[in-house]
Amino acid sequence: MKVSEHLGTIDQVFERVGPFGQGLLEAMHAEIDRRDPEAVAVPSPKERLIWWGTGPKKMSDGYIYMIAFTAHANLGFFHGANLPDPGGRLGGPGKMLRHLKIRTLDDLKDPAVAALIEAAIAERKEKQKGS
Repeated sequence: MKVSEHLGTIDQVFERVGPFGQGLLEAMHAEIDRRDPEAVAVPSPKERLIWWGTGPKKMSDGYIYMIAFTAHANLGFFHGANLPDPGGRLGGPGKMLRHLKIRTLDDLKDPAVAALIEAAIAERKEKQKGS
């Protein structure tokens, strides 16, 4: 996996989110690396998040982001409105952005979450292939 540090470093994000957020972000980073080894990770310390995509541009390249809060993290999908969500688990009032609340590492192992991650990666790659 490549890391674009034009906004900051992963360590700087970890410093801002503390141990709870760091654990979730590290697990998500490993999950994306396993599913898409060619992904580009973009840490944004100011926003307390990391996003992953096909390149460093947030909305056009990005497919997933995670932002850490005190007791949970939001696992967000930049183009979530385009993703299948048979369980109706995605939230968010925006035109495209959707997210899930992640409270534990086990939440990331949920098959529905894994399916959404796979769908987000495939959606972005297919969209860019057709551009």
